[in-house]
Amino acid sequence: MTGHMFGAAGGAEAIATIMALREGICPPTINLDTPDPECDLDYTPNVAVKAPLTLGLSNSFGFGGHKGHFPGNPIVPGVILCEIMAQSCFPLFMEDLPGKLALYRGLDAVKFRSTVKPGDECEITARLVDHKGNVYVCDAQLSVAGKRAAQARITVALVPQE
Repeated sequence: MTGHMFGAAGGAEAIATIMALREGICPPTINLDTPDPECDLDYTPNVAVKAPLTLGLSNSFGFGGHKGHFPGNPIVPGVILCEIMAQSCFPLFMEDLPGKLALYRGLDAVKFRSTVKPGDECEITARLVDHKGNVYVCDAQLSVAGKRAAQARITVALVPQE
């Protein structure tokens, strides 16, 4: 369980979702004492359950939701698109993450090809292009409705957590 980590919440939640799928463990819903009898769900109250999982859902929202920039014409800022792409690279070196902190080393060849609006469904692809020691280089792209909206080469260094 974690408190609100502001900008880091999305990355932590994505990693937790991927690990739950990989390990086949359904995380618990904490503080669920009395399920709503009108809501017919298979709850996982207070204790994780081992289960064959094939789908995960990650809902990372900031306080009050994201309305985007530019009143009257909201768009998702480029820095957020870069963060989304960078977080999508983490599964490529997940086995090396335990006990380490991932730090940006570089964002190169960043291109924004079209705007992304709040609520757009984004598809992110990422591939590992180089790995030397504790440094990982990934190419990522973000598309909306099959149209590339952003791309970047992302370099990350894994350093020991203090």
